[in-house]
Amino acid sequence: MDQNANIYLIETKLYKNPDKRLVLAQVLDYGAALWKGYSDPDDFIFELDSAMQKCTGKSLSQLISDDYGLEAEEAIEFHGRLKSTIASGRFRFVVLMDTVEDRLKSLIEYVNANSEFKVLGVGLDFYRHEDIDILIPTLYGGGTIKPPPPRPQVWTEERFLADASAHLSAEHFRALKRLYEWAKTNADDPSFGTGAIGSFNPKFKAVSPRSVLTAYSDGRLWVNFGWLDKPESAKAWREQLGQSLQQNGFSMSSEFIKNTRVLDTEWIPRISDFVRILSTEIESARRSTGQL
Repeated sequence: MDQNANIYLIETKLYKNPDKRLVLAQVLDYGAALWKGYSDPDDFIFELDSAMQKCTGKSLSQLISDDYGLEAEEAIEFHGRLKSTIASGRFRFVVLMDTVEDRLKSLIEYVNANSEFKVLGVGLDFYRHEDIDILIPTLYGGGTIKPPPPRPQVWTEERFLADASAHLSAEHFRALKRLYEWAKTNADDPSFGTGAIGSFNPKFKAVSPRSVLTAYSDGRLWVNFGWLDKPESAKAWREQLGQSLQQNGFSMSSEFIKNTRVLDTEWIPRISDFVRILSTEIESARRSTGQL
């Protein structure tokens, strides 16, 4: 994936492949399988995060932030765009071959000009000079890719609540609005996001310059344990918050080192308990830092 949360599916073929045009159908088949297999983008993010943890020892959020230099709020926007990419199935496909023939070049240009698909062909010219191997890539189809749509404006209270009301059940919307009203009253900065899906990300100076949680207008709620690592005192606070949530019957990972989605079946009917726990822990942080 790139810094704009575009997902690239790459297929490699040798020129001796009998029909070079079939490679396009093959790579589109990968996209269809990914789109069909992950109707819930959160499942894809979870599996990808697990794979990254296993391979690198870092979470997906950490890798994205490190590679692209993203701050916490930018990382939240990135995740929103990534989920939109998965849900829509608008992937970018790369056909990597030693030679890209003219018919395949024409097909790539046609698909890019007349569909939402984005296909790139990369031809690799190979040279050897003494003991040095040289690969020179040539890109085809890049000029026919439509520019991305302009990024949406920052969400406002009115836009966020209207969008949430249009997508959620009455009970779900009431719980989300209750959480927003709490954040609006208690946070130092409620901080709306700028992603394709509306979000608010309350920040509390006594805890961290980063947001404690992220609530989306589609009803998803995350506790941002993974981003609460600055300053050092935030790590102890996030552990205390996680333990308090666990002790009160909320399903939380025991590590408290990665962002955790709160189950709808737990926080919606118990929004008063959830807000009470947050208020208690925020008050404790403010008391310890002399901000109460």
